[in-house]
Amino acid sequence: MVDGLKFRDVKLFKLALKQYCIQNGFDYKYVKNDKLRVTAKCRGANCPWRIHASFTTEKEALQVKTQNAKHTCGGLLDAFDLLLPNTEHRFCLKHLHTNCKGYGWKSLPFKAELWACAKSCTEVQFKKHMEELSGIPCPHAVCAIHYTRQVPEDFVDDYFRIDAYRRAYEPIMHAMPGPEDWPKVTGHDPILPPRVKARTGRPRKVRRRGMDEPPPPGRVTRAGIPIKCGTCGVVGHNARKCKLPQRADQRIYPKKPSKKKVSTDGEGTSPAASEPTIPRHRTRAMVVKLVEVNTIGEVGRHLKIFDWELDLLNDVLS
Repeated sequence: MVDGLKFRDVKLFKLALKQYCIQNGFDYKYVKNDKLRVTAKCRGANCPWRIHASFTTEKEALQVKTQNAKHTCGGLLDAFDLLLPNTEHRFCLKHLHTNCKGYGWKSLPFKAELWACAKSCTEVQFKKHMEELSGIPCPHAVCAIHYTRQVPEDFVDDYFRIDAYRRAYEPIMHAMPGPEDWPKVTGHDPILPPRVKARTGRPRKVRRRGMDEPPPPGRVTRAGIPIKCGTCGVVGHNARKCKLPQRADQRIYPKKPSKKKVSTDGEGTSPAASEPTIPRHRTRAMVVKLVEVNTIGEVGRHLKIFDWELDLLNDVLS
């Protein structure tokens, strides 16, 4: 980003600003963001970085007018290098691929080559897949380079050269000690795992899928399918809400009635709601105790007697 740089519209400028901030490792926020001007600044505390772009007088392009390119805050990687200098940095390939899809790299061949590069076990395999991915001219480009009597190696990115590979593996990679080699600490209580707090609601069993992931196989939903009336054939309502009369050969499923709430004042309650709740499954001891306390009339009035309970009552009363 330099002063005077022009863009076709605001959308293209914001896309370039996003890529610029990602490459330099810092976050930003918009101060002004409308159709005619865009002003952004760094999210870091007291960081002076700021950029402003607006349309030219002729309204032909969006131009960067002012910019303060000085940064006093560091990015996330800089903070790790400062606080944890010996920490190893790795990147998740799934998130990298998701970010690539946001910039238009959504093809399946690109995904296959990207995962092939990550799964390569040797340098030869890695270079082979990287040639197919990017950075090294393809066979068609090599033919064109030879036709113009040039050297194909001059068009290869420096990232894939031997010098870059040697610089990457120049430091010594020390082995990490296992738990059996850790020093024994005495005089302190052992570190316990964190307490697991039970969350409200039903636990989630299926992971959250990305916005570009296909639905799971075997599940067919009606999402996105327009509703069409079976009576008049108009899209937007069903036959139940249609104003035209129903055909003789047409079958319409009625709507399920809503459950009526039981009021506290006694209105709107059914006769079964006022009766006491009696357990459906009773043991032999419960029936014997009931006969000792109540009479046969009370037992028959409050309980629905089963056949085996009638036989038990006759044995007890005889």
